[in-house]
Amino acid sequence: MATSDEELTSVVGDRLARGLVRRFLRDSQSRWHASRSRFERFHWHGARNIRAAGRILDNVIRTLRPSFLAESHYVAADGSARLQVALLEPIGGCMPAAHIVAACVRVERIIIAPGHGIYGQSVTAPLAFTRHCLQRIVQRSIDWKDIRRELVPAISIAGPLLWKLAVQAEFRQILLLGHSGIFVGAPDSEGQRFVLTTFLPISAGARQRCDLVTELAGLLWLPEPDPYGQFLQSALDPRADDDSFQPVFEIYLRHAELLRRSHQPGADWFALAREQAGTES
Repeated sequence: MATSDEELTSVVGDRLARGLVRRFLRDSQSRWHASRSRFERFHWHGARNIRAAGRILDNVIRTLRPSFLAESHYVAADGSARLQVALLEPIGGCMPAAHIVAACVRVERIIIAPGHGIYGQSVTAPLAFTRHCLQRIVQRSIDWKDIRRELVPAISIAGPLLWKLAVQAEFRQILLLGHSGIFVGAPDSEGQRFVLTTFLPISAGARQRCDLVTELAGLLWLPEPDPYGQFLQSALDPRADDDSFQPVFEIYLRHAELLRRSHQPGADWFALAREQAGTES
């Protein structure tokens, strides 16, 4: 009996996947509380030089490790050491409905000015995942490390800079490339975030001939060794406005008409892409 491509890409069935998502959310909730508890007990002390500041930042990263997704750190022009750490924060304590937000991304920002002081800020990143989106990821990536690997690319692109572009260009849909799949969602103007509602197989973009996927893949996947690391600094800290985002913006703007269409969770997104390509040719 022949097996379809879709069956090959699905590791577990929907019923088992829902149970795995429930377990994943409980685990993420435990990780989140562990990170917050350890962070609140962190012993802060002044740094006399940039080397001491670096040691403090390393200790902060280890403290937040349980729910740690990604981090970016650099030395600013004023000589201060800056760190941004992205954490996965589950929403609520129960299993949400399929297209209700189940988890969001929170960013801890820390600035250490040697000889002066330490400053911190906790903000919610403009990115959230519905239960159905997490379910599709869990069906292909049961391990926490694998799930984290899928989420980091979305975090690297869907930052404040892309959110600002989406608002200005009046996008009503958004598409992000993950490590082995494609996130599809929509901007939520009330919550000022992208809500990702599903996670499609990576083969869908090529099989359905979506130009947006092809262009993003050529830009984001080909650079080595870390195709997404170049964007993390700007994604996690809008003060670090990076020109490297400009090619990403240009690709999204070339497909603005497609992204301005109303988003329907579960709709055939690639059918819209093919329809648009047909009207343009």
